[in-house]
Amino acid sequence: MLTALPAGPVSALTPSPASAPPSSAAGAEPVEASEEEAAVKAEQLGVPVEVAALRGESSDVFVIPDGQLEAREYLRPIRTRISGAWKPIDTTLATTGDGMVAPKAATVGLTFSGGGEKPLVQLTQAGRRLALSWPGPLPAPRLEGDTATYPDALPGVDLRMTA
Repeated sequence: MLTALPAGPVSALTPSPASAPPSSAAGAEPVEASEEEAAVKAEQLGVPVEVAALRGESSDVFVIPDGQLEAREYLRPIRTRISGAWKPIDTTLATTGDGMVAPKAATVGLTFSGGGEKPLVQLTQAGRRLALSWPGPLPAPRLEGDTATYPDALPGVDLRMTA
């Protein structure tokens, strides 16, 4: 049974993808692989216990101490699968081995040009790819957090791309 979240300090909707899910906040709530294990631990400890097997990009499922299930849904993805493991979303840009720039952890394959003639931006998801080009060579970008700035991409114009 899914129950609604009570009004109070825990929010069912997290507006920012950079926000950590409640289950990871200082280890406040234990995590168990199966619903059965989580139910036993929730009853023993008297706190909600996350069912890791039911985790998703933008949701968590907890067993609360009375044995009911509680779903927590987020407005945006809070994690993504990388090499089979869940990782928190991290849109901080870094250079890749192929001369592109990409977020450290995102739900779609997103890359920006590292400069030169490469596509300005490429998106890849579910085996499909979309690429947008720039009408000429781009300078190497300056990276700051989730933003790549291409100085003088056009005369007197800096181009900013944000993940």
